[in-house]
Amino acid sequence: MKKPARYGLALSLLGLLPCTSALASNYSQGCLDPNSSNCGDYLWSFASLSVVNNAVTATGSANSAVAPTPNISGTTITSSASGWHAANSTSQMATAGVTDLNTGATGATGIAVKTDGDNDNNGTSGIDNKHGYDLVIFAFNEAVTLTGITFGSVNGDADFQLFAYNDAWQGAGTVDADPLNNQFEYNSTDNTTTPDDASRGLTNVGWDLLGSYGTTSTTTPLVTSVKAQTIGTGVVVRGSKFWAVGAYSATVLGGTTVGNQIDGNDAFKLQKLSGNLYVTTPPPGVPEPATLSLLALGALGAMRLRRRAS
Repeated sequence: MKKPARYGLALSLLGLLPCTSALASNYSQGCLDPNSSNCGDYLWSFASLSVVNNAVTATGSANSAVAPTPNISGTTITSSASGWHAANSTSQMATAGVTDLNTGATGATGIAVKTDGDNDNNGTSGIDNKHGYDLVIFAFNEAVTLTGITFGSVNGDADFQLFAYNDAWQGAGTVDADPLNNQFEYNSTDNTTTPDDASRGLTNVGWDLLGSYGTTSTTTPLVTSVKAQTIGTGVVVRGSKFWAVGAYSATVLGGTTVGNQIDGNDAFKLQKLSGNLYVTTPPPGVPEPATLSLLALGALGAMRLRRRAS
């Protein structure tokens, strides 16, 4: 009776492998590879939304452009977009109205940062760097990884920068307790504060520049993939509750450079974001498949040795 029991234990361990492997892969959303078809499960559309308290909020839906069927976990993920502006790269950024502009020379729907003097005729009705610098911060209710950005219109160029708040997914930041305050500037050089000036450069208060993108096409909708900078090339996955997209500024350093960027001639309306729920490890208590494999093979080996000895 003991021999069948031993064999039963080994077979039971082997039988668990497919189950635990499935649990691990589903939990990671299958998004450790930037080329995975499962990347970009969620789509947040910011076109034609109502502005409430100077922000627009989009609810993530299944991204129909993803094949096979999107691996939506059932988690509702919202994103609230707020606008920020500064007269120059060394001025403290202040909240600005975010709006959905869909008329005029640039046409097309999409959110823009609205400041005094902005209009379609001078090409500054979008997120622009033509008189100062515009930035949009996206606050999510869950940590996510972004994979793509869609612009609804482009006036001039669409060179932009992508930022992630570096520890927001863990809770309150350790560098800047509130990533939505206005104590930041659109540069990387200012790393000091004084009694009269509490603001510092973006990348010195908790924001990481992931990439600067040169986008010369004006054909819309214009979709730019950011998978390589946010998903990585192996198991490096970047997730955050706070992301930011701004018109390109040469004063912000770091990240990856994609294409050629020129400061001062960019204006675009941001229409959509795509991304995934951010998960990096299997649920607690779920053994790794490799561990179970070793246990099962060890049990079978021990039984063979005992059979030979007897």
